[in-house]
Amino acid sequence: MFYQVPMLVAIVLAVVYPESSGSTALASIMILFSSMFYLLIFSAMSGTKVVDLDLEVSLHSLWQNRLITISGSVALYVIGMTEVFYYVLPYQLIGLFCDMLATGFKTGILEIEEMDIPDEKDDN
Repeated sequence: MFYQVPMLVAIVLAVVYPESSGSTALASIMILFSSMFYLLIFSAMSGTKVVDLDLEVSLHSLWQNRLITISGSVALYVIGMTEVFYYVLPYQLIGLFCDMLATGFKTGILEIEEMDIPDEKDDN
């Protein structure tokens, strides 16, 4: 995706050169993506937006993106920006579990079956 290179550069600068502004750039990128995710979740929970799993995405790019964002979170923790780390943590955990779910569906480990739900009117 488009944010991978700037995030990788910010991770390297934040870890290798702590006195540079790489840590600020990394924190800004992670806060931006987490805030966008939280806004999306709020919209989905309030019913103004429909969210679903994208099973057409390649697993390579899916896990590449997840690895880079998790590396960014770990780098934030290592350099001492624990407040930002804990702000980003729910975004990382929910994203990780959604990616694991999408991987299970894509590889065939998990599958969806339609169930017939009886109407309540039929029981009376």
